Amino acid sequence: MFGTSQDYEGLNDVLFLNGISNEPVRTDWELHNLSKKRLPKSTLTIVAKQLGLTIPQILKAIDLEKQLYASMKEADLFSIRHSEHLLKMMELVSRGRDLWGTKQESFKGWIKDGIRALEGKRPMDFLDTFVGIDMTIAIIGRIEHGVYS
Repeated sequence: MFGTSQDYEGLNDVLFLNGISNEPVRTDWELHNLSKKRLPKSTLTIVAKQLGLTIPQILKAIDLEKQLYASMKEADLFSIRHSEHLLKMMELVSRGRDLWGTKQESFKGWIKDGIRALEGKRPMDFLDTFVGIDMTIAIIGRIEHGVYS
């Protein structure tokens, strides 16, 4: 996923600021362990807010039925698969924070707009797979380096 401890700084900010984890993630191993611990229900709301999307849009992206989500208690934990998917989305949030900084509304707008690098499709339409999220993160990387797509 990341590679160096410096790569995790933005993700740790997202995790800490939102009360998702109080232990820093410094390696892929620690990120793996965090997903195995499983994330609480509140994580989905946090991810939706950070991406500027609705809860139903995030549920669709992680392939979780609305009824199952609605039946979860606040203390309930997501499956490892859903936790990992939400962590991957938080990686995207982290990269968006790195690029857009205090202009998070611009990042949220970008997620919802069709872009040429995705053949006119919206980045939010690629959140249903890890490959799609990685493609979106790669586009942010290109923008960071001045390669507008």
